[in-house]
Amino acid sequence: MKDTIVNFIENFKERLKNALQEQQESELYIRLKERYDGLSKLGQRSVIGGVIFIFLLLLFWLPLSNLMDASDMSSTFETRRQALKDLLKIQRDYGAIPAVPSPPPPFMQKAAMDQRILGKGVKVEQIKDSTDAGGGNFSNVEQHGINYTITHVTVRQAIDIAYELEQVDRSFRLSDFELAAEAADPHFYELKLKVINFAPKTSAVASGK
Repeated sequence: MKDTIVNFIENFKERLKNALQEQQESELYIRLKERYDGLSKLGQRSVIGGVIFIFLLLLFWLPLSNLMDASDMSSTFETRRQALKDLLKIQRDYGAIPAVPSPPPPFMQKAAMDQRILGKGVKVEQIKDSTDAGGGNFSNVEQHGINYTITHVTVRQAIDIAYELEQVDRSFRLSDFELAAEAADPHFYELKLKVINFAPKTSAVASGK
C-alpha cells in the first residue's frame, strides 16, 4: 500500500514536471516571460503578488461557494418544511370542524313568515302571492327562496315586513324589494319581495367538496 502511494506521488511529480516543461516551451509562455523580465523589480513583485492573490481567491472561493449554496438549500428546505407543516395543520383543523347543518328553505318557514306579516297589520286577503322560488345556477350551492306579493300597504309597513322576514332565520336575505303605488289610492302600495338563502348542493355534500 505504501509503495503504491509513493509510486502515485512520483508519477504525479513527473507528469507535473513534463507539463511545466511543455508550457515553458510554448510561444505564449515565452512572450509572457519576456514581458515579465522586462518589468522593474516592483512590477515583478506586483505580478507575483497578483498571481498569489488569484490563487488564494480560487482556493478559498470553492469551499466558500459550496458553503453559500448549502446555506441557501438549507433555508429553502426549512421554508418548504414550514409551509408543509402549516398545510397539514390547516388540514387537521379543517377535518376537526363539525359539519354545518343546511339551513331550511324559506318556504318551509312560510307559516312563521306569514305570522310576521300579519303582525304588521296586514290582513290575510292582502297576501296575494306566496310561492316557492328557485334560485340561480351556482357550482356548489343551491339557492332557495319565496316570493311575496302584498297589496294595500304603507311604506312603513313594507319596510317593517322586509325586516321581520329576514329575522325568521339567520340565513334569510332579502333579494328583491319593489313598491308600486296603487292606482285606486296612491297612499298605499303593492309590495313585491323575495327572501332567499343558500345551502350546499346535495351532490357536493355527498362527494365531500
